[in-house]
Amino acid sequence: MINTSQIPPDRLHSFKHFAMNAIFEIRIVHENFSYARSAAAAAFELLNQLENDLSRFIENSDVSLINHLKKGESAVVSLNTFECLRICQRMFEETFGAFDAGMGRLIDFWKNRSPVSAPLKRGSIKSLVLNADRFEVINAAGNISIDLGGIGKGFALDRMKELLLEWDITNGLLHGGYSSILCFGEMNFPLSVHHPFKPNTLLQIVHLQNQALGASGTEKGAHVIDPRTNKPIAERKAAWALAPTAAVADVLSTAGLIWDSDEFDRYFREHPKSGALLIVEDSDGSLRQISKGNWKQPGSEDQIG
Repeated sequence: MINTSQIPPDRLHSFKHFAMNAIFEIRIVHENFSYARSAAAAAFELLNQLENDLSRFIENSDVSLINHLKKGESAVVSLNTFECLRICQRMFEETFGAFDAGMGRLIDFWKNRSPVSAPLKRGSIKSLVLNADRFEVINAAGNISIDLGGIGKGFALDRMKELLLEWDITNGLLHGGYSSILCFGEMNFPLSVHHPFKPNTLLQIVHLQNQALGASGTEKGAHVIDPRTNKPIAERKAAWALAPTAAVADVLSTAGLIWDSDEFDRYFREHPKSGALLIVEDSDGSLRQISKGNWKQPGSEDQIG
């Protein structure tokens, strides 16, 4: 195990790049700076390609193409887009429907107005039929609006890690704005978890090694929608999730804000390699932190100031 503080400065190289509305960073442990820089450049090039494929806000992206399909129509997409959609469908099932990447219009609805009630008709990620033989996506139900904001950064980090391994970069840390973090190899990265409303208040320090962390919150101005009710959640304020991959960690940090207590417990019983820390607001306005699964921190439920 290598603690980042023990790595000689001339072997730890940092590179940054703006994409997906965040600053991504790659930290590489390697004896050759030029080689590390070339590997990072290749990873950032892949990141740009992924954004061009996965963003619903880019006119010619794969996701935009899917969102313009009428019922029964199909489109052929890139391997990466297809794989991301496949993970989304799997996580829809594994999270008991708490994570649904088919809510683009619903997200816009809640962000752009103060509604009395949310629209009842909307698409779902389960409405897509995925044909692996041709990387073909079929809109089976109509009214679909894919939004990969809850998984896109993590998925990108996983793919960037795979590319770096192909370059024989075996120790590194990747993050996308610190809401999605992936550490691989022998590196041990200490990560500070702070109070959601008091940035100077430290809650815990998590040591990442060969795992990923995702973070989500419901700070003012941002909504996390429960796909089962079509409405934003309020009482759960922040969630951090650990998982073997960054895509799954991103999903779990969102689902952790939505699940009820039984679902929260059930998921981490069934997936012991994952864990979460959840901040919940009680009726008296006090905040509690609850940890589950492999979140290896003292205390499973504590009041916080």
